[in-house]
Amino acid sequence: MSSYRSITVPGRVSGLSASCEDGPIFVVSMDAQKGDPKVLSAVDLGGNVLWHREFHGASKAPHVSDTGTVWMAHRDGSNAALTELDVSGALLRSVKPECAPGDRIGAFVVLPRGFCVAWVPLRNTRSTPSAPVGRVAHHASDGSHVWFTWAELGEVSYRGLMEWTRDNDWVGRPIKPFTPRGIDVSHEDPLLVSGNRIAVTFDDGPRLGGSGLGVTFFLDLDTGQLIQRTPPGPHGFKAIPRPGEFLVGLQGYGAFSTHHYDGTGTSVREWPTHAMLVVDHNGTISGPESENIVPGRSDFVVLKANGRVTNGPGLTGYYTSYPAIDEHGSSVFWRDGRLVTVDADLKMRTVLSSTSSEEDHAHSSRVLLLADGLVVFALTDYRRSRDVDELILVENTGLGSLDGGVWPCGDGGLHGNPAVAQEAAKG
Repeated sequence: MSSYRSITVPGRVSGLSASCEDGPIFVVSMDAQKGDPKVLSAVDLGGNVLWHREFHGASKAPHVSDTGTVWMAHRDGSNAALTELDVSGALLRSVKPECAPGDRIGAFVVLPRGFCVAWVPLRNTRSTPSAPVGRVAHHASDGSHVWFTWAELGEVSYRGLMEWTRDNDWVGRPIKPFTPRGIDVSHEDPLLVSGNRIAVTFDDGPRLGGSGLGVTFFLDLDTGQLIQRTPPGPHGFKAIPRPGEFLVGLQGYGAFSTHHYDGTGTSVREWPTHAMLVVDHNGTISGPESENIVPGRSDFVVLKANGRVTNGPGLTGYYTSYPAIDEHGSSVFWRDGRLVTVDADLKMRTVLSSTSSEEDHAHSSRVLLLADGLVVFALTDYRRSRDVDELILVENTGLGSLDGGVWPCGDGGLHGNPAVAQEAAKG
């Protein structure tokens, strides 16, 4: 019988990861009203809070290195910085990567020898007279440039982006191509490193009042050379199917698909679905569909090599955590007030049901699968008057160890550091 413990976390949880399957769990939370500073906490598998550290202008999620240390992006005065801590909370070092004055780190990945960073410019508003440009950089361990590459959106358009104007008698028509006046990293999976390839997605910044249309740029990790760029679109969840390759989802404005891009940046396969994907050690791609429709009409799906989709059990509700997958092929995620698993035979099982009607509508962080089948995730309900979240630890789930596939396991999942090494290839 499953059992759970709930830990109250001050502020809203924006991200979590773990050093290894035995913990500790790293949690980033923030005051929803102030937004700054963010608090990095370490929690053991018994639910005990070990330590706290505050960071100003910090990243939403902690990134764990191969050695188990945790990294945070933040601001040190007027400078962008990357700071490393060990599992005891001791500060090991702080690196100030080379950048233009005031630029901020939109996303970063910790590499074995340095960092990959997606930079967003300081002057970045809808009223900017010229189109801002993003930048992707490979930094050495001391923060110096190995290389950097500019990323410019150019003109963007999409067939499903419509406008209704008096000049057109309020008849809907596609918006003509336009040059965005704002730029930001994509909200979902903005920066992935797969083998010797980088996928980085910039868009026109919905948080800046933009449309959300973006472009994914594929770069060579060693040189920074632009390999290819995708057409503009509403880019959603992404994943790594194998070293050097990427899965890029499209969702919104009528789009609902996933593309498989090879090492040349060419789309070699497409599926008519958009989902939070996991890839197991056999290369099987599956996950809960994700679409902006309430009430939802999503299924748990399996993406086949021939471009077809196998539909599994239907999913009620809307808010969904990004799943984890165990060694037996069972995916686990929170949806509609329940923690559920879907096994390799597409059979769904409820592990835990909420006892509160509030939790039926709660938004969940991604799921961590830790030692002895322990499942950890955070719940946020924006209707609550108190500014706290709950960290949920569920025991006796019947799940096995975390799967050894490339995504979202190892550095790509448990560590919250979306990188897969070339030697991660299977079979």
